[in-house]
Amino acid sequence: MKEKYIVALGRVCIDEYYVTNEWPLMGEKKFVKPLEARIGGMVANAASVLAGYGIKVCYLDLLPKTAPSTARILEDFRNYSVSTQLIQFDPDIAETKCMIFLKEAERVIFITDVKRPPIRLEGQSRKLFFQAAYVYSTLPDLQELDSCDQVLAEYVAGGGKIAVDVEADSFTNAKEADHWFTCCSLVFMNQQAFDKYRGASDDADAARRLLELGPKMLVVTKGRDGCTVISKERVFSRESYRVQAVDTTGAGDTFNSSFLYGMIQGYTPEKAAEFASAAAARAVTAVGPRAGVAKAADVERFIRDYQV
Repeated sequence: MKEKYIVALGRVCIDEYYVTNEWPLMGEKKFVKPLEARIGGMVANAASVLAGYGIKVCYLDLLPKTAPSTARILEDFRNYSVSTQLIQFDPDIAETKCMIFLKEAERVIFITDVKRPPIRLEGQSRKLFFQAAYVYSTLPDLQELDSCDQVLAEYVAGGGKIAVDVEADSFTNAKEADHWFTCCSLVFMNQQAFDKYRGASDDADAARRLLELGPKMLVVTKGRDGCTVISKERVFSRESYRVQAVDTTGAGDTFNSSFLYGMIQGYTPEKAAEFASAAAARAVTAVGPRAGVAKAADVERFIRDYQV
C-alpha cells in the first residue's frame, strides 16, 4: 500500500540573482547589481511549497559531497520541513548554479550544465521511493535515475503516480516526450512547451493524443493568461489573478505543486485550478523562488481578499 508522501526528484541549485536596468544587445557590456543568492531549482521550489501545505515530501537528488553549497542546501530543506533522507552525495561532481537576471518583473535565466552519474536506488532508498504515493519531477530529472525505464514502469505498476513538469527545452520532439508520458498521471506544460509538443496539430488533437498515452490530466499554464485543464471528461480554462508582479521566478513551480496539493486533498479540478492560480499570483508579489511557500489558509485568505 502506498504511503501518503511525495518523492520530489530534481536538481536543487544555488540561484544567483542580478538586477539590470536594460537588456544588453549581443556584444554589449552592461553592469548588473547582485542580490542575495538563494536556494532554488524547479522541483526543490515545488517540494518546499508542498511541505508548506503540510504534505510530507522526501527529496531525491545527487549533491557534491564537499561543495560549500551542500550544507546550505540541506539546512534550507530542513527549514522548509523537506526530508533529506533520500539525498545522495558524490565527491566528484560540481554544484549546479542558476543565474537569474531581472529587469522589472521579467527575467532571463542561465543554468550550469553539470554532468553527473545516474542516481541509484538501493536498500532503504529504493523502499522509500517505491512506497511513495506520488513522484513529482521533470522529464530530464526522471531520466537521471539509473535504469529509469525499468524503475518508473515498476513504480507505476505498483500503484504509484507521477506528476511531471514539462518545459520546451526538456524534450526534443513529441515522440520523445510521449515515451515518458506513458508512465505519468498528471502532466503540467507551460504554453511554450505545449506549442512545441503539438506542432502542426490543433490543441484538441494534441491533448487527446497525450491523454491516450495514459495521463489522467493535462494542465497548460499560460502565465498572465491563466491556465487550461484538460481531461477525457472535460476541458476548462481559468483566468489568472491580476497582481503587481515583482519576480515571476518559481511561479510555475508554485502553481504546479499547489494544483497537485489540491488533487491530493480531493479538490475538484476547478477548485484545484483556483487554488493554484491564487498561490502563484501571491508568489510573484515577492522576490525569490520560494516566495510561494505558505500555508493553505494563507492562499484561501488571498482568494477571499481578492474577491472583496
